[in-house]
Amino acid sequence: MTPRIPVEQPDGSVVMPSFMRMTNGGGSLESVPGFVHQRAIADRFDKVRLPVPPGLGTESHPPVPHPAAALRAWLGTSPAALGSILPLLLQGPQPGAGLETVHGVDDRVKVPDTALIPWRCICHLQIIFENGSQGYGTGWLAGPHTVVTAAHCLCDPRTGLRAAEVRVTPGRDGGIGPYGQFVSEDFATAPGWPDDAAGACDIGAVSLQAHATGMFGDGVGERLGYFGFAHFPDARLDMLLVNNSGYPFEAAKPFATQWFNGGRIRGVERDHVTYMIDTEGGQSGSPVFFYDADADQRLVIAVHCVGYYPNRGVRITRAVFDMLRGWSENPPKGRLGARGRSRSRKG
Repeated sequence: MTPRIPVEQPDGSVVMPSFMRMTNGGGSLESVPGFVHQRAIADRFDKVRLPVPPGLGTESHPPVPHPAAALRAWLGTSPAALGSILPLLLQGPQPGAGLETVHGVDDRVKVPDTALIPWRCICHLQIIFENGSQGYGTGWLAGPHTVVTAAHCLCDPRTGLRAAEVRVTPGRDGGIGPYGQFVSEDFATAPGWPDDAAGACDIGAVSLQAHATGMFGDGVGERLGYFGFAHFPDARLDMLLVNNSGYPFEAAKPFATQWFNGGRIRGVERDHVTYMIDTEGGQSGSPVFFYDADADQRLVIAVHCVGYYPNRGVRITRAVFDMLRGWSENPPKGRLGARGRSRSRKG
């Protein structure tokens, strides 16, 4: 495993390269119309079948209009506890709450084959909180053992609920985890979260280092691939075409399916970038990434954190870049709390 070296560029950009190979085990498949690559690419991995909550649908069973009651029963939580983690669409109307993040026509498209790159480097997250309630989010592989997400997926600033464990499924497609599911009790949030919930602190990381065994001996990311990340100056970000893909948690889409959209950066702020890319609850933590086709590099320039008009992501500033580099080289151990205090796994 060769250490990644940041690349400093003349315009002030700093780039941590991505690592993505279609097979990551040698060999290549020919492209033949009608052949589904997923079966061959995911062969010999520990594919798992995962439960789908009632009412949120599968490909063969469309979602029902009002799934909240059935979902509460399935999760085994009280309405009050569940209300803090459900997206607005499933909670029902709330005073002062607006529609989150779809601007005009929803033109997101479902990723058809999540076993391929880069989609398998995007992870569905199921978060089990300390009181037993559950939430969902998105993360992305940022190194051999590290998944990056939004801090509010790990510590809810509205309720103070903290994660107890995170179930990470790379490339999940509904009830199928083509590469297995990894349970982690090791994660961290950025210093200052949740006290500075409006700033650049809404970012966190989950470690998969405990699963570096067997075919994943060098790390899950070494086998599946991982994104690079980059700090770009304002001028380079302005009008940049970017991509986003994640796992919306909404009644209108089959549960735990991955959806893609793209568009241009609309605004560049000190700690955030804004864009009109459509997202919904559940896509928090998903990568906003620049695809450099010439260099075959996929570089995350922001982490999607919240839906407004327009939507917003935490910008990869130089300080965030250095934090991500630290997490990718030294994944979190234990539960590094919202205010920087490491808690025992049973805490």
